[in-house]
Amino acid sequence: MKVTELEKQISEASSDKEKVDILNQFAYDIRYADSEKVLELVSRARQIAVWIDYKPGVANCWRIRGMANAILCRHDQAFLDLHNALALFEEMQDTDMIAHCSSSIGVLYAKTGQYEAALEWQFKALATSESRNLSGLSGAILGNIGNLYVS
Repeated sequence: MKVTELEKQISEASSDKEKVDILNQFAYDIRYADSEKVLELVSRARQIAVWIDYKPGVANCWRIRGMANAILCRHDQAFLDLHNALALFEEMQDTDMIAHCSSSIGVLYAKTGQYEAALEWQFKALATSESRNLSGLSGAILGNIGNLYVS
């Protein structure tokens, strides 16, 4: 999706919640291609989400921002962002997103050479994803664990 298409979708959105979801999804989709743009998009989405008290939207902003900061090698900020997201997902008892965040934190620990912590977080994510029968996520986490053992 191009930025002009994004702006069109946002202008046609039926609610502020939908605007937040559109911004977050686009940011997630381009996280590897343009991480700096991701930071702009999630900032915009977070402002709206906070204004309307849309906690899932705020939590996703933190999660996607954390991923972008990890890609940009801003590890300290990425850890803060991902832990902010995790805290909100835990507060909402969103176990699917708790598993996603836990895995992302594990990946970040691996990226910073902290393999023991990375394994702990991946196993936490795996337990959560298996309890929810998230087979696709469980497979990705098992791949992450395998990569850690190879490292």
